[in-house]
Amino acid sequence: MKKIGAQDYKIEVMPDKDNKNDFLAYIPQLDCWGDGKNPSEAIKEVIDVGNDIIELAIEDGVKVPLPTSNNLHEEYSGKLSLRLPKYLHSEIAKRAESENCSINQLIQSFIAMGIGMKYGEEKITINIGIDSSKLQKSVVKDKSNWFEDLSKRLDKKMVTGKC
Repeated sequence: MKKIGAQDYKIEVMPDKDNKNDFLAYIPQLDCWGDGKNPSEAIKEVIDVGNDIIELAIEDGVKVPLPTSNNLHEEYSGKLSLRLPKYLHSEIAKRAESENCSINQLIQSFIAMGIGMKYGEEKITINIGIDSSKLQKSVVKDKSNWFEDLSKRLDKKMVTGKC
């Protein structure tokens, strides 16, 4: 069984806007932050926080989103052939002309808006290529209210050193 750790997730590192000498690290899929005097410190801290979140999820039997593969998009060329009814093709061409853009740009915008809207409504995490039967139980179960008291438990762990 493969055990998921925070280091398996995409980590974003950026300068701290409030303190110009520090850095922030963020794991979007776990919605957790770390900071440090340099990028390495920030990454180490966000991994520690992420691992605490995963550990608490396992204890509580809560679903943890599967890490998204960093090379998930490499197998796609970005080209798509699409057949449309003549009427729809005509309507899209008229709309593209009125928007002063190409048909391709218009369709791409509509697809992106539709995917974004659907994601916002459902908050879906899509993971491809991972056999979920071989992952820890926290990936399988879900308790929707679990995140509500997570910050309290993490604060307690920081003060006492244990949950």
